[in-house]
Amino acid sequence: MAMELARDLVRVEIARLPSTGMLLGVCPVLRGLFVHGRNVTEMEDRIPRAIRIILEEMGYRDIEVEKLEDDGTDDASSVLTVKRYQLAFRRVTVVH
Repeated sequence: MAMELARDLVRVEIARLPSTGMLLGVCPVLRGLFVHGRNVTEMEDRIPRAIRIILEEMGYRDIEVEKLEDDGTDDASSVLTVKRYQLAFRRVTVVH
């Protein structure tokens, strides 16, 4: 069994819920990533931890999450802002 280093980028879309005013962050690539908060700063604190938890549940190890500085939205939808994160993790490769 070998451990290979992998890298990836993920995009977390943050939208404001009209009914409560709370923010909700979701990632189309990481199914199950739902992060809520009162403001963007709180979201930035919570998102890396949520990403680590999901990747650990998927079996990844030695996870590093780094927020990238190129914020903003790519579209004109209901997305308030987009946060991008650089990921590095070890993936277990089974050699037969």
